[in-house]
Amino acid sequence: MSDAASPIRDLWGAYTDRGTDYHGNPHRVSSLMWYSVLYGDVCVTIEAQEFILRAEQSALISPDRVRAFRCHRKAPGYLWITFENRSLQLEKICDRPLTCTDDMLPDLLALFDEYQKPLEIHTHELTSALLTRLLMGFCRMAGREASMPDGGLASPLNAGMRQETAEHADIFMRRNLHTRCTRSDVARALNVSVPHLSRLYRSATGQTLNARLAELRVERARELLLGTTMSVTSITYEVGLTSFSHFSKVFKKLVGVTPSDYRRTRGHVRPPV
Repeated sequence: MSDAASPIRDLWGAYTDRGTDYHGNPHRVSSLMWYSVLYGDVCVTIEAQEFILRAEQSALISPDRVRAFRCHRKAPGYLWITFENRSLQLEKICDRPLTCTDDMLPDLLALFDEYQKPLEIHTHELTSALLTRLLMGFCRMAGREASMPDGGLASPLNAGMRQETAEHADIFMRRNLHTRCTRSDVARALNVSVPHLSRLYRSATGQTLNARLAELRVERARELLLGTTMSVTSITYEVGLTSFSHFSKVFKKLVGVTPSDYRRTRGHVRPPV
């Protein structure tokens, strides 16, 4: 895709691996900036707004806004790209966390790959096409979210939207089980309010967000208990909890036995009544 045909042009960027001491000074950029995290996590500050980008999350930052980046907890690898927008309507996706759907994720990973091995033939054309696809995908997501009113959840017309929102919430929760992920984190990633997301999710799945999050944590814990030699305490932290007693209580409620007994019996337990 040539610059003449592309809705974006003048791409300039780089991929960088940094340590836990990563801390950039506040600065302004006169063009749009795409910022994506491959691994680790980055605290992003835009003017007075602050949010965390985790692995495979991105942000599109508006021109001329003061921004700063720093490592949150885990050393990050990240990509930044500045560019000129010629025709895309990007206002609704700027200055907030963006989480790819499963079908968008290959484009994001391909974009990382191109910037990690520069100077290949047609790199500029491919990176422009990949970023354009991602931007269009997020614009479409934002358009669907904007057309979904707080009311009318029972309408058959909204059934697909509810299901899609629930799927996006599940994707985000699965990718962030290792963190202290909350309903607020999920709602912020999907750019909806917590009450609205809670109603949508329950309407689509019959479950509350908190119940689903607990279920996903326990699913992951069962995998780690049987597939690794990690201690139960380490697994507690790995699934985003900080209290062993709370983890054990949730696990027993959903599985029927404690985590230690589940490992001892190699998962041969009766389901809870």
